[in-house]
Amino acid sequence: MTTSSRGGVQVTNLTWTPFASPTPLLNNINLRIEPGERVLLVGPSGSGKSTLLRAIAGLLDETESGQLIGQVRAEQAGLLLQDPNDSLVSDTIYREVAFGLENLGVPRQMMSERVADQLNAVALGKPLEHASRDLSGGEMQRMALAGVLAMSPDVLLLDEPTSMLDSESAASVRAAVVSAVDAANSTLVVVEHRFEPWLPLVGRMLVLNHLGQLIYDGKPSEILRKHRNELLELGLWLPGSKPPKTQIFDLSVKAPGKLTVLTGRSGAGKTTELKRRLREDPLAKSIL
Repeated sequence: MTTSSRGGVQVTNLTWTPFASPTPLLNNINLRIEPGERVLLVGPSGSGKSTLLRAIAGLLDETESGQLIGQVRAEQAGLLLQDPNDSLVSDTIYREVAFGLENLGVPRQMMSERVADQLNAVALGKPLEHASRDLSGGEMQRMALAGVLAMSPDVLLLDEPTSMLDSESAASVRAAVVSAVDAANSTLVVVEHRFEPWLPLVGRMLVLNHLGQLIYDGKPSEILRKHRNELLELGLWLPGSKPPKTQIFDLSVKAPGKLTVLTGRSGAGKTTELKRRLREDPLAKSIL
């Protein structure tokens, strides 16, 4: 951390209760993130991780209805949503990545350079005029990340940034994130379900429980050592632990016929092939 680091965050007595919910999703959260810190936010499904990111980004009241108690203060934040489809605003890759820069009034020449640099950093090798919706899930995720990184936010908030990527593509994304954070001396808060690859890249871990309470806050190595059993009880996938047991479903009765698994690395064409088959076979669409 340097004196020129950017992006302090202060959360004070934050409680968020969604409309028509009997209990809070976030429950009396208090934390301070210093400029330049790299933070990993973890917790079981439904613990409020994504909601806390939206609160830090200042978007909670804009995206959901509910009761907000407490205060959140943060410098300019850039948020990568868990589902990149939720943030699509433009028809081409270039315009999608440049959208935030246009709002910031970045000069056109500088804008073109930033877009190209960030698309290269996240390894999205598509023409700039390629349709933004005609991408695989992983490619769309990388495009959305490029758009966030291009704005050089003071606080970079990432919600499952590698969830749709194969291991090689995920490593490229992590490298791009670290490079961008280093270059801007900005703050990083990342949510990730399978978080082991992020551990060498962060210095702090925040843990939420099922009640939306912040129960642990400290160095990742210490939390993993001191509270391993508690984290396993929360259902977290810890380094060195067995992966969740695979569930097996009998599809022979509900969906008679052949079951085909389509697999491959990110960008290999899985989504494209699936769309092609759906176009050719309307019945398949109704089954899926």
